[in-house]
This record gives sequence, C-alpha cells and structure tokens, in this order.
Amino acid sequence: LHDTVEDTMLVFEDVECLFGTDVRKIVEGETKVSKLPKMVRSELAQKQDKEDEQAENLRSMFVAMAEDWRIVVVKLADRLHNMRTLEYMPVAKRISIARETLEIFVPLAHRLGMWSFRSELADLSFKYLFPFEHSKLEAYIKTKERSYESTLHAATAELGERLGSDPRLKAVANGFTLAGRTKSLHSTWKKLQRDAVSIESVNDLVALRIIINMDPA
Repeated sequence: LHDTVEDTMLVFEDVECLFGTDVRKIVEGETKVSKLPKMVRSELAQKQDKEDEQAENLRSMFVAMAEDWRIVVVKLADRLHNMRTLEYMPVAKRISIARETLEIFVPLAHRLGMWSFRSELADLSFKYLFPFEHSKLEAYIKTKERSYESTLHAATAELGERLGSDPRLKAVANGFTLAGRTKSLHSTWKKLQRDAVSIESVNDLVALRIIINMDPA
C-alpha cells in the first residue's frame, strides 16, 4: 500500500476507510519521507565536499519526519525491493540509486539495528557500483564455501559444548545462542580497501556470534 496514493487515484481517506487509521498514518508518513531523497539529490551532486554531511542530515530528517518507526521500516523494505529489481533499470539509474542506498539507507538500517537489511542493501549497492570487484570477490568466496561451512560447524559444536558445561556461565546465565556467519561481500571489500591487503590474507571471513541470556538479578 505504500505507493497507493502516489500511483493511483486513491487518497489517504480511501486508505483509512479500507484499512483503518493506523495504516493510513503509515502510508501517509511513508509518502512524505519518500520525497526526501529527491529534495536533496541535487544538493548532494552540487556539494561534493559536503556529501557526508548532507547524507547524515538526510538520515536524521528521515528519523525526525517519521513519527512512527514503522514508517522507516516500510521505507527500508521498499528500498530493498527496489534494489533487488535494479537490474532492469538503465545503467545510469542503477548507479544513482545504488549510491543513494549506500549513503542513506545502509546507515539508516544500521542505526535501527536491522542487520539483515543493512547487509543485503550494502551488498546490492556494492554489486552495481563496483561490478568487477563484486564479481571477483563473490567467485572467491564461493570456492571457499564448503571449507567455511565445515569450519563453522566444528567451531560451533566445540564452543557450544564448552559453554554448556561451564559452571560459571551456568551460575549467571539462562542459556545461550550460537550463530555462525560469513562476512558480507561489501564489508569484506571495505576491509580489503582499508587495510590494503589481498583477500587471501584476510583471516576473519567467517565469524561466530554468541548471545548469552543473562538471568535477571
């Protein structure tokens, strides 16, 4: 429903009549914040020296204008859908949208703690902004997938056994959760750029996350 008012003859009153006041507020808020990137896109192009500042201002405006946090979530979901279908857009449009996504929506998802959104948005932006680097890195990771899976499985089993039998942990915690993951392509590429190293020398492409459920004291 988020584009209903913009793309059809319906008005906000129609949305409220059909789906209620709560849904109307979300659709109305999403329509309002959707106009923000267009409002500042020209400024970002004209003021390259202040690009980071402008992007941060825009992220703050998103949060401030969205009276309900669900509005920002809908906007992020909308952008993720757009990025998943970006291949059907002209090349210039792809680059523009991917850059905007990386500058605005990836940090916004990070700010809201929406890690899966953040990771996928960043990887898709990376794919369209740096297609050669993305393809090369993706191919390398695929050659290591089986090895990574084996390593994560063994490490998870070993660590889970040790944590499960630790009397000190049992005394203060009510269980724990272990989750393994492979670092996203974009974050891996950023590390390569930052440290000026080759992919073969990166030793943290896989990681384990431990969440401990502490007993309330």
